[in-house]
Amino acid sequence: MINLNEVGALPSYDANGIAEIRFGLYLPGIRAKDGFSVVVRIIHAEDRFNPLVKAQDEDLRAEGADLDLWSANVALASGGAGHSGEE
Repeated sequence: MINLNEVGALPSYDANGIAEIRFGLYLPGIRAKDGFSVVVRIIHAEDRFNPLVKAQDEDLRAEGADLDLWSANVALASGGAGHSGEE
């Protein structure tokens, strides 16, 4: 059974006020044991068309062998050239 609380992109702030996003994605048949990897590419909406601002790439981890869930909790980098870490 799919748990809808595990999927999507869920923004929040940690105890120190740092912005983070929990990513969850079901990919049936895409398994780490078969050599696959999944990466999310994160960029602030204000920086999408600015070639000087690089996207933040983060690996998702394979979880739950039954449903092929990939997930990660990602802290957003801040203080760089763009708007990352801002709302």
